[in-house]
Amino acid sequence: MVREIESRGRVPIVAGGSGLYIRALNQGLFHGPARDDAIRERLTRRIQEEGLESLREDLRRVDPQAHAAILPGDPVRVIRALEVHELTGRPITALRRERPPEPFPVQLFGLRWSRPALAKRIASRLEKQLKRGFLEEARSLFGELAAGRLPADAPGPRTLGYRELLAHLRGESSLDSARERIALKTRQLAKRQETWFRLTPGVHWIELESEEDLAMAARIIQDRLDPSAGRP
Repeated sequence: MVREIESRGRVPIVAGGSGLYIRALNQGLFHGPARDDAIRERLTRRIQEEGLESLREDLRRVDPQAHAAILPGDPVRVIRALEVHELTGRPITALRRERPPEPFPVQLFGLRWSRPALAKRIASRLEKQLKRGFLEEARSLFGELAAGRLPADAPGPRTLGYRELLAHLRGESSLDSARERIALKTRQLAKRQETWFRLTPGVHWIELESEEDLAMAARIIQDRLDPSAGRP
């Protein structure tokens, strides 16, 4: 898609996404061995029988760097790292270092909100989600889990927001407590994302305090993308 836009003489602009998505666009992803469904099925069954921590302990032994980098509640990446090690006999982190992808030239812009402004935006976004049916979605997911139509280790129920609302629906917390926990966890996630991007070279940071600053940010980005255009 990016190349197609460039072929029309346009500048592709990609907005949003996690640090991993941006790394994939900018540098490409590691081209490891193809997935092995038999290995994945066996590892998934082990998670159901022994728990994810058992697999994480295996990963810690064979690839400490991957173990440290993967969040505790992420079975997908744990399974992939163990799968690669079983297929190649080598840690996935070592293979990634040996075969770095070709860089993709981009300009990176980061919008950095002040802490008070960010907290306010997170709280506002959560309230909008709840008004638009977030709790009802979680209740539907709760029904699927209770009926056994959704595996207990499915990633959806562990997603930020759904996890806290499901705990509320199980009677483990009030809705207000769930709301406060979602906002707190989202702020913590935003902080981790900012740390990730702070370590990413070449990011042009634009500091924001209010919605009015977005127009200023757009002008800065436009000028950097096309410095010859000038401003009236």
